[in-house]
Amino acid sequence: MGDKRKAAKAAKYGRDELIRQARALFGVSPDAAAGALSAVARDALTVNEARQIIKQFLNRKVS
Repeated sequence: MGDKRKAAKAAKYGRDELIRQARALFGVSPDAAAGALSAVARDALTVNEARQIIKQFLNRKVS
């Protein structure tokens, strides 16, 4: 039950802040993070949400 409360109260950060801290948080360039997060409609994300979006963006196949 404690884990659910932690997940519900996870801190959310603005897209710009996540992009500025991309190297430290995700190990990617700010440009890569900006590209990945540009398609997201929400203005605030948790670090884990942003990490998943960036990972999907980087692993996408290009045709």
